[in-house]
Amino acid sequence: MKNLTYTLCLLLACLFSSCEKVDIETSDLIGGWSLDKVIVNGIDSGDLGSGSITAHHLQFNEDGSYYRTYVTGSYDIIGDNTVQLDSDYDTYDWEMTVIKVTSNLLVVKMELTEGQYGWNFQQFGDSQQLTIVEQYVR
Repeated sequence: MKNLTYTLCLLLACLFSSCEKVDIETSDLIGGWSLDKVIVNGIDSGDLGSGSITAHHLQFNEDGSYYRTYVTGSYDIIGDNTVQLDSDYDTYDWEMTVIKVTSNLLVVKMELTEGQYGWNFQQFGDSQQLTIVEQYVR
């Protein structure tokens, strides 16, 4: 019940904060981030029985490169609040919409299939479009 309450609060915060305009600068992203929470189609990934999905590290560098647990590439900020990740392997090319960013918190939203995300969620089909919200902390 506590997880459900936490998940609902996180989702509501994301929904309300998504109404605000978030403008990001490269300096907002630079540094290392640890994945703290993942919400898939409104469900906490911990409740999906898919194992620990939060064992990821995301690093943005000043030279426009990034590292995300075994994946490297370059990133660009598109518009005011979208980060385009272009992997060196063309496997994990993602667009992340930044919902919230502070000095210690980064919340992003992506629209991906399981294959694009690189994770098997048994509750969803392989080609089903998923809304994935990731919360990173420093």
